[in-house]
Amino acid sequence: MKKSVFGWGSGDDNWNGSKKGTGMNRKETDVGRGEKPEEMKKQKLNKNKQIKLFVDKLREECQARNNCFFEFRDLLLISKSLDMKFESDFSKFLDKLNQENYLILKQEPKKGYQFNLKY
Repeated sequence: MKKSVFGWGSGDDNWNGSKKGTGMNRKETDVGRGEKPEEMKKQKLNKNKQIKLFVDKLREECQARNNCFFEFRDLLLISKSLDMKFESDFSKFLDKLNQENYLILKQEPKKGYQFNLKY
């Protein structure tokens, strides 16, 4: 089949560098829509996904430690282990979790956060 003016032809013509019949170029089919694996990992999670990821990790930590009380530095270490990025500071993220009853702020006897296992 002869190529048209628009570059269309048979799948063997490979006019746009695509693999046979996929319509995607080699980079897209090899790596997945043109994104490199490192870039896919570093994509910014939306707030709801961030909260879910963090809460799931807190649940795991509670079960591993048999204790659901966390100090600020414990929560910060958990967020760093998940490689989480925040639009604002970390304390505002914790305030949001407190407002949504995932974490309960405790003042006495020691300041910290109690994870609510109901979630």
